[in-house]
Amino acid sequence: MKISNNILVKKEAIEMYESFKIRNFRGFQDFEISSLERINLIAGKNNVGKTALLESLWLHHGADNPTLALRIDQKRGISEFKAEEFLTDLFLHFNTNQEIKFISERKEKGESQVTTISQQGQGAANFPVDKGGEVWTGEEGTSSEIPTPLSPRLLIKSEIQSTGESSSCEVFLSEEGVQAKVREKWDRPNGIYVAARQRISPQSNANRFGELRESRKQDKVINLLKKIDERVKDLTVIPRGGNPIIHVDLK
Repeated sequence: MKISNNILVKKEAIEMYESFKIRNFRGFQDFEISSLERINLIAGKNNVGKTALLESLWLHHGADNPTLALRIDQKRGISEFKAEEFLTDLFLHFNTNQEIKFISERKEKGESQVTTISQQGQGAANFPVDKGGEVWTGEEGTSSEIPTPLSPRLLIKSEIQSTGESSSCEVFLSEEGVQAKVREKWDRPNGIYVAARQRISPQSNANRFGELRESRKQDKVINLLKKIDERVKDLTVIPRGGNPIIHVDLK
């Protein structure tokens, strides 16, 4: 058994999901996980979907951010895309005829949130119309060829069914690269996703912890770690080989 190195953190306890459903995402056709708690450890053999589960939670929580779908591929090391294959790997068996669906329940707030991801035809190209403040009226020798076909749009919609609060956004490839558009946005606490491939430098960790110390908020991190290991007493930064490294003081 291998415990996943991925971490998903919710900012407020009231935002905790109590159940979560996935349909047609990555390797999941119809999957449900229930009885979620404030802290959840996800374990399993390689290639059973631990990372995909966390990716789906991240996409669902940040459904109004059109860049997340692109960034989860980048976190897997995928940085180049063909237009006709743009983000098709998010769909079960690469079948973009069936929409992806995420459903979460927050019984404490009586909320049910539904997120759908679908492919909706081709996006519209964005062409430059000015240069140096002057409007372009045409150029001699301009080609009349039809532009290179663009990728289909990835449309992401999410709705809180009890309140009707919703968000929608889209992302696609154009001749100028990746284009994203937010149609509706809502105010939600941030979700943080640290992928197994992603490595945060000791210097960055030390700087972040130093900021917590300055604002006297380090106890929030320490109390969270105590839920994982009750022996945790304190955290301190000790340089090793010229690198500041955070050390844990145990009882």
